[in-house]
Amino acid sequence: MMRAWQDIGIDQLMINFRHSRRPVAEVIDELAEHVLPHFPPGRFGARGEHRRPVERTGS
Repeated sequence: MMRAWQDIGIDQLMINFRHSRRPVAEVIDELAEHVLPHFPPGRFGARGEHRRPVERTGS
């Protein structure tokens, strides 16, 4: 599912641990070990292309 989100340009994810029955530290360690290696820092776009900042006009 995260790969599909990445492919459509989503580059941020928020995780809510409020309803977790597991200790939060344990879940974070598991994410760091099993998920983060698949999404290394420094990738700028869904397919690795560099994205230019969006220019905003108006007020």
